[in-house]
Amino acid sequence: MLKYEIDCDNLEKPVIAEEKVTIIEQKEYNVEEIVEKLKNYFVNNHIDKEIHDKTVMLKVSLVFAVGDYNRVIMINTNYNLIAATAKTLEDLGAKRIYIADGATVGPASYAYSVANLKRWLNQVELKKTKYLFLDEVPYAKVKFKNSPLDEMVGKECYPFKDLTLTYPACLISNKSLTDKNGNRIEDEKLRKKFGYIDYFISMPKLKANIFANITLSVKNNMGLIPRADRLRYHSRILHDMIACLYTIRPPDLIITDAIVSGMGQGPMEADPCRSECIICGKVGTAVDTVCSYLMDHDPLKIRHLKLLKNWGYGSLDLSQIEVINKVVLEQKRDKILPFEFPDRHIEKIPNLKVYIGEDACDSGCRGMLKAILDAYLKNDKAELLDNHTFILGNVDIPKEELEEIDKRSCIVYGDCAEKYKEYGAFYHGCPPDYLVAMALMMFQGHMGINPWITYIKPLHYVWSWLRHIGALVFGFRLWRKV
Repeated sequence: MLKYEIDCDNLEKPVIAEEKVTIIEQKEYNVEEIVEKLKNYFVNNHIDKEIHDKTVMLKVSLVFAVGDYNRVIMINTNYNLIAATAKTLEDLGAKRIYIADGATVGPASYAYSVANLKRWLNQVELKKTKYLFLDEVPYAKVKFKNSPLDEMVGKECYPFKDLTLTYPACLISNKSLTDKNGNRIEDEKLRKKFGYIDYFISMPKLKANIFANITLSVKNNMGLIPRADRLRYHSRILHDMIACLYTIRPPDLIITDAIVSGMGQGPMEADPCRSECIICGKVGTAVDTVCSYLMDHDPLKIRHLKLLKNWGYGSLDLSQIEVINKVVLEQKRDKILPFEFPDRHIEKIPNLKVYIGEDACDSGCRGMLKAILDAYLKNDKAELLDNHTFILGNVDIPKEELEEIDKRSCIVYGDCAEKYKEYGAFYHGCPPDYLVAMALMMFQGHMGINPWITYIKPLHYVWSWLRHIGALVFGFRLWRKV
């Protein structure tokens, strides 16, 4: 495993591109229209010269692996937009394009398969575009010395000090990487062995998020790291991790899918919002600030954005950002407001008994448990939750109330509530693995099958695991063709 270190106390001042954000009005996912508009944007901003004869990675978001296009139109980066962007890059002379994302349910390839992404890409002629499954590429261990997480030690239930993330080597093979013995590896050897992404384009879906309030370009980088890393830091320190992650390799360009956005109980149970635009720029904080304005959200209240601002990665002040086609932005904003953000109040769900400590964090146990329950609430299965008891956080429960708990229908969720594990099914972790919890809850009380599980396609799932294992055993480059 390669190694790379970043000292957060001595971060070099980043070179910030022009803080200019362009609003492209686009009412439908029409591939031909989008290609024409993206070409104009690329040429007018000289991006065509930047990507010419370069290897480009499109970091998309396929967070909800579902075959129903309309079910995820407000959740995943739209497949037509992905196809249009790849076509634009090929026509403007990119050497190679990779469509990349990490694993969510099953291996990364499962999301591509179940979405039938190939069908959407075949609408246009693509000769230089391939898939890049990020759970099958070589990784480097990136260690952040003196990270903001250090101040959390002793206050949280985490067995670490410095933040360490597993990161795709192809994105940082131009850095001073070392092997396991601390010996520096020459850049040419790194590039030859692992390849190198010359140009990194982030393609987030604009949506609300129950864990971080919003999902935009900075948070989209979470898909670069393995699921185990995401889960490990998916707690009160989530925003700190997201900010650190962004500093490893900020994207060179952001193309935000805001044609149909997701509001409400995102990511998985978002409601569609027709914001009808594509939001582009080269600075993540600037693009996310404009997106936040569209949603009527203060970017300074998003901790990962505020941290990046403090570290010199860009402004969060809309007046300091040049917005091209601001009239369109204002029109779309007036149309979609009020934009709805997630409700995390588990205790307000009817017919539930909930004991929740003040320390149950939005980014961890509270957010994850509410997301699991939203699957029932938003899919007409709320009655299956009736008469269950949920305990999370460090909460004091009177003895007489404990004695009345039906252990057969009680769920004790997360390490902070471990002292009550004898009163129900205990889910270990800070936070617990949400996929494991979701599966096991089917057998707890009378909750039945979680509606999300019904979306899983067994044949696709099994085949994806078989080809994933084959790729790891027989070589990383074996399975990449679209």
